[in-house]
Amino acid sequence: MARVSPREVPSGFFRVHLYVVLGLSLLAALTSWQLGYTATAIASAAAAVLSFVGAALWLYEKPRPGRFVLIWIGVIAFFAGSRLMISAGNAATAATSATSSISGRPVTSGAASTQITARPGGFFLHELDLAVGSLLLGTTLAAMLLGHWYLNTPTMKLAPLESLITAMLVCIVARGALALLGLVLVTTQGDELGGPAILFLGLRWLAGIAGTLIVAVMARQTLKIPNTQAATGLLYVAVTTVFLGELTARLLSNQTSYPL
Repeated sequence: MARVSPREVPSGFFRVHLYVVLGLSLLAALTSWQLGYTATAIASAAAAVLSFVGAALWLYEKPRPGRFVLIWIGVIAFFAGSRLMISAGNAATAATSATSSISGRPVTSGAASTQITARPGGFFLHELDLAVGSLLLGTTLAAMLLGHWYLNTPTMKLAPLESLITAMLVCIVARGALALLGLVLVTTQGDELGGPAILFLGLRWLAGIAGTLIVAVMARQTLKIPNTQAATGLLYVAVTTVFLGELTARLLSNQTSYPL
């Protein structure tokens, strides 16, 4: 949302969707607290407080501090996700080690790879994977929601939506490059991908990368007609393919030393 120009989009777009972010942040805080991830819970609660502050700023037509708050919500959300990823990965490794100690069996390479620092550069790539995946999901959701806003303000310029779809395309290319790098590292450094993993890998690329790219290009071309309703429908499909691709990527990356 911080990428969207407040001179071309009404403040209601930012205010309403900050309420949505507020609710999601509170849900993340409560869930993380119950699961014992204290740092993530505190960061999520801070994001919820900032969402309320940001909504108030947009209510009183304060776009400059409002955009500043949006950026900080993104930074805090990334920190929360990063801490959750590290904590969950280390907990999985500890549980695997404990089970192996009880059973007297050695830890396999696949199980040991749940620790994200298992290989040199693995931690950095997992952090980059989280950032790029979040940006792709965020730009896709924001573009779809902005497309709906044209129903409220049909005279709004197309430039903001075109800008978000362009950002989507950049994120898709970056996501594909990172996933390809992870696949090369996984296949050349000894991690094994079984039959089910190969099927999930195909789904990850066909839906999350190729499918999303095709739909984003179609939405970009549809705006040239122009037809914002058709473009928004295509962005709905893009949200589905991105969610499917990212969920599949998370399942695969939990079994390897590098993100896929």
